[in-house]
Amino acid sequence: MEKWKKNLSVSLILLLFSIVNYFYASATIKPDVNVPFLARADVYLKIWVILLGVLSLVLAIRTFLQRNKEKETVEPVFSKSAVLILAAVAGYLFVMDKIGFVISTTAFLLLTILILSKKPGEKTEPKVQMQKMLFWIVLSLSLTLGIYCLFNGVLGVSLPTLR
Repeated sequence: MEKWKKNLSVSLILLLFSIVNYFYASATIKPDVNVPFLARADVYLKIWVILLGVLSLVLAIRTFLQRNKEKETVEPVFSKSAVLILAAVAGYLFVMDKIGFVISTTAFLLLTILILSKKPGEKTEPKVQMQKMLFWIVLSLSLTLGIYCLFNGVLGVSLPTLR
């Protein structure tokens, strides 16, 4: 797939996503008139969705104008790794309430690292592969525990726990 086609399709998908979510936020979140404008729940959601829409529109216009200059081919938007990561995200969201934040996030991060680090045709010796795997496990667990401590300890937000 040519790079400009991929960029154009991604930008149009994000633009559609932002338009749908802007109207969804407008329809579902009823503003409280007694609350200051910037303290309302819908304001920041709308700001981010508008920003996403503007940036995706800029990408679409820029890509369309430069379509004849770039002849680079890239991997399609929905490659095998992209589909696997989307499935991992769906699984992560499904199991987080059931098995808790720490276990599900560690597993999700590790799975995502494994998917993204896999290079086609790459052969590594078992010792190096085990060292990488150990590093990735430690990294996933460290990031998860760091996020958990930040939210639970510093911010006072409770995250899902094992039932």
